[in-house]
Amino acid sequence: MDIKIFDQTLWVHGIQGTVQGLRQWTETSVQTTNGSATRDAFGNYTINAPTVQHKVSHHQTFWVVAPSGREYQVNGNYPLRDGQLVSVVYTGLKDRDALGHVFFHNLTTNLRWTEPKGLPSEITHYGQGALTRRYVKVIGFLILIAFGGNLLRNARIIDFSRDFLTTIAIFAFLLIPIGFFHLLFLIEKNKRGALKQLNAAIEADPTFVESLVA
Repeated sequence: MDIKIFDQTLWVHGIQGTVQGLRQWTETSVQTTNGSATRDAFGNYTINAPTVQHKVSHHQTFWVVAPSGREYQVNGNYPLRDGQLVSVVYTGLKDRDALGHVFFHNLTTNLRWTEPKGLPSEITHYGQGALTRRYVKVIGFLILIAFGGNLLRNARIIDFSRDFLTTIAIFAFLLIPIGFFHLLFLIEKNKRGALKQLNAAIEADPTFVESLVA
């Protein structure tokens, strides 16, 4: 099934079958920091002992095998057992490979998950270029006003207030983190919108559900 989202054509496919070859493992990484000693103005020492940080990562991989024998390998941490019935929906840009799955449904336990990381970056980052250019133009314009106005002020051509020019310059630099968070909001909005459209298209096409077991 093909669906158009944000001017991009996505192919959508999936599989329904039983879990086989379930494999789980963990990886532990250790990071240490050296101790240190600092001396204050009164000659007192503060000792900072070395620290050790442990990070444990859980991994899981398995195969979903359809009644027809078709199979698909899934990587993801879900509460599963071999033999349980599940369905997986994956997608990608037209004529390209899928990056991963976007929907996972354990039909045995009736638990569902959505995986935005399975969406192509062309979908999740749609509009990023236009948003970035807009912020760059505004920031550049404000900096030009601030520095240009300061030059005109020093040349006694136009008597701009120093506080006014400083405020403009500060606001221009504040737009940098504001633009960054705006971008993060845009990406999350794109993910939610794309997943919603994908889910609606799947529910509206009964033949797609039938194709999962083929």
